[in-house]
Formats: sequence, C-alpha cells, structure tokens
Amino acid sequence: MNTYPSYPSPPPAPEAPLPAGGPTVPNRLLGVGDLVSGSFRTIKAAPRIFLGLPLMVALGVGLPAVVLFAAALAAGLATDNASSMLAVIICTGIVVGLAAIYLVLRLTGALTTAAYRIALGERPSLAAAWQEGRLVVWPLVGLVGLLVVAYFAAIVAFIAIIGGIAVVGDSAGGAIAVVLMMFCAIPAMYWLMVKLVFVYSAIAIERVGPVTAIRRSFRLTLGMWWVTLGRLLMLVLLAMPVIFLFNMLSLPFQTAFESESAGANVALGIGGAIAGLLSVVLNFVFQVYSYVYITLMYLDARRRESMPTPGIGTPVDAASYPYGAPGTSAAPYGGGNSYPPPAPESVIRPYPGS
Repeated sequence: MNTYPSYPSPPPAPEAPLPAGGPTVPNRLLGVGDLVSGSFRTIKAAPRIFLGLPLMVALGVGLPAVVLFAAALAAGLATDNASSMLAVIICTGIVVGLAAIYLVLRLTGALTTAAYRIALGERPSLAAAWQEGRLVVWPLVGLVGLLVVAYFAAIVAFIAIIGGIAVVGDSAGGAIAVVLMMFCAIPAMYWLMVKLVFVYSAIAIERVGPVTAIRRSFRLTLGMWWVTLGRLLMLVLLAMPVIFLFNMLSLPFQTAFESESAGANVALGIGGAIAGLLSVVLNFVFQVYSYVYITLMYLDARRRESMPTPGIGTPVDAASYPYGAPGTSAAPYGGGNSYPPPAPESVIRPYPGS
C-alpha cells in the first residue's frame, strides 16, 4: 500500500475589511458577530441620524411639553381656578401625547430605513431619513391599532371562556382550565413575539400595509424561529452590562437614603439626578442600537429568503439576491433583478411607487 505524507491545509484567507464609506456589513449571510459589530459600524457611519435625530425628537417633544404645562400651571395659580387649570393641563397632555406618538412612529420609520440603506452602502442625509419616516407613519398607526385590537380580543375571549366555565359551575374544572390556559398562553406569547419581530421593518422598508407586514414577518421567520430567538437573546445579553452599570452607579445613593443626615440627603438628591440622567442616556443609546440590530437581522432574513439553504458566511450573489446587494439600491420587496447605479453620497432615492 502506498502512503503519502499529509500536509496541513493552508489557513483560509482572512476576510477583507469593509471599506470606509461603503456597506457596514459583509456581502454574505450574517452571523451573530456580524450583527453585533455591524450595528456599531452602522451607527458610527451616521451618528447625526442615529443619535442626533432621536435627540432632536426628544427635545421637540419635551421642551414644548414643559413650557405648555408650566404656562397652564401659572395661569391656574394666577386665576385661582383649579378646575380651569386641570382642564387646560388635560388638553395640553392630549395634544402633547398625540404629537409624541406621531414623532416616535416617524422616528421608528426613519431609523429603520436609514439603517437598512446605510448597511447596504448608501449614505442618506439627515433630512432625507426624516422625510422617509413620514411615509410610514400611518401604516405603523394601522399596525399598532391592529395589534391592540387583537390583544383585547384575546383578553375578551379568555374572560368569556372563564365566564362560561363559571356558569357551568364546575369550580375544579374551571381552575384547571385557567391553569392550562395560562400555561399555554406564555409560550404562545413568546412564539408570537418572535414571529412578529420584522413587522416594523417590513412596513418601513417594503412599504406594505399592516396585514401584509404581518404575513411577511411570518414568512421571514419560517424555519428560523429558534435562530431568530437566539439572536434576540443576544440583544438581551448586550443589555445586561448597561443594567449592571446603572445598578452599580445607583447603589451608593440607595445606601445614603438610609441616613437621616442632611449631607446624605443632599448626596441622595444629586446622586438620584445623576443616576436618572445616566439611565435615560443609556436607555436612549441602547434603544437606537436595538433598532439597528433588528434591521440587520431583517436584512439577513431577506438574504436567506432568496438563498434558503447556504449557511452563515455564504457570499450573496447580486443575481440571486433581488433586494439590493451592498452598494446598489435598497429596492423594496419584489424589486426584480435589475440594479441601478449606486446613489451619490448624501442622496437617497425614493422607493418605486412612493
């Protein structure tokens, strides 16, 4: 028998680094590490959009709200009319609340579409990203309304079943039925949350209605439920250091609360203000990161939809990826296999039919 010496196979060639100003994720199916690092790169590529725009929205809602409530309070105190002051405050709260809902939904659409386009190599301007957010407000309102109706319908059905059991008079059977329903409702709720993870992305990027967005999210998670859950759990794990840091910062002031000295009370007040501010900032940054992370999950799900069998790391061929390969247009779902030239920097193209 002939024997031949075995030689070690050469190591795989290292992946070329992503070029500056280009796509923020590789042109292939993405792993969890790509999602984590790609989200940071996407935010870093456009900090004015991902940090400046939410800050502007927060100030746009917060400052007028403070001014209006202060004016209402001052007017009520000046006239010594509590009922008029209460009515003005309630009306002001309704107006500010509706404005806040509109701005938050528009911001959701703007951040989602911007993250998708930047990940593919485009560089939309801040004004263009904000303009795109306007186009998805009402579909998002419809989606939220549909989910709220479905939620209350489930509660009504649950109460009706419990009421029917109570009418029959079988208390033991009713208790068992309630336990079984609760036992089944919890996993069903988590299953549904994972299946609906891409509804906002589908509305913002594909420009579809609420019902179609739900169907699209179910389609994109078909056969990928556990993978999608694992990626969402990674996002939860990324939040743990933020929560730990906040708890460590607030711990000394919780200790000071036990003291009755004036110095400790002053420290508590200052510390509480600092901890509250840090909590807002950390939560703000993490929420933005979450939007980008889920958008990159959606981008990978669309790639897998056209290439369902390859594993992580498989290069994406533009000819087999009809949704816009990196550096080309971010065409909506069903955009075909033709790709216009890349957009100039800071210029964003409207979607077909928008």
